[in-house]
Amino acid sequence: MSKKDNKKNFLSYGLIICFFLGVLIVFNSLGAKANTLTYDEFMKNLNNGKVTELKVTPKQSSAIYEVVGKLEGYSKNESFEIKVPYSDSVISEILDASDNDNLKVTVNK
Repeated sequence: MSKKDNKKNFLSYGLIICFFLGVLIVFNSLGAKANTLTYDEFMKNLNNGKVTELKVTPKQSSAIYEVVGKLEGYSKNESFEIKVPYSDSVISEILDASDNDNLKVTVNK
């Protein structure tokens, strides 16, 4: 085999791998559904025990928490997103709710 043949083989295999990676990414993102809640809707659902899972990410530079979670009745690939104020009162309400209900809270850094 010559060097030209090797380059052609690597190029064709590289294109095939890129194609399959693209298909995989498209199929993984098609099933995901992200809902946006208002702060009032979020707090109402939190206080009523309808929130089942939360992931809280602090954004100190923006003075907010990015919260991603799930409500009762959501499908496997469905979630909600909300940005809440970066304050101790918001976090204490979330932690109080997690103590009272079956709420799983994860804090990302």
